[in-house]
Amino acid sequence: MIKISDVKRACNDVVSKAFPNINLYGNDTYDGYTRPAFFTEIIPKPHSHESKNYASGGATYKATLLEKTHDELLCLSIYDDIRKAFGMTLHVVDRILVVGDISFEFIGESMDTLQVSVEFEWIEQKERIETEPAADELAVSMEKKGD
Repeated sequence: MIKISDVKRACNDVVSKAFPNINLYGNDTYDGYTRPAFFTEIIPKPHSHESKNYASGGATYKATLLEKTHDELLCLSIYDDIRKAFGMTLHVVDRILVVGDISFEFIGESMDTLQVSVEFEWIEQKERIETEPAADELAVSMEKKGD
C-alpha cells in the first residue's frame, strides 16, 4: 500500500535536493520561516476499489514558492528545474511511480506567487485473504454429443 505521507516525503526530497538553499515547510507553518521558501502540500485523489484484486489512487503534490521579491524569470526557471528534477519517475519506498502532469500557476492576491503541481496516479494490488479452503482435487467429466 502506498502511503500518502511517503509520497510527500519523496517529493520533498526531490525538491530539497534540487534547491538546497531554499527551505521547505509544511502547510502547518504560519510564522518563523525565512524567504525564499517552499511551502508544500499533498492533495489526495479519490481512492477507488477497481475490483476485488486492485485499487487505484493518486495525489497532487504542490510546492508554493514565497520569494523575497517577485521575479517572474526566476519563477519560470524554478519551474523548469522542478520539471527536470522529477523526471519521469518517483521512487516511493519500494515502488516507482510514473510522474504525470507537471504544471504551474501564479496564485495569491497579486497573482505573483509561483505554485508548481505534480500529478501522480497508481494502481495497487490488494491483499486477498481467502475464506474458503483450497481445493485438493478437481474432477472433470467430458461427454461427446452427436457424431
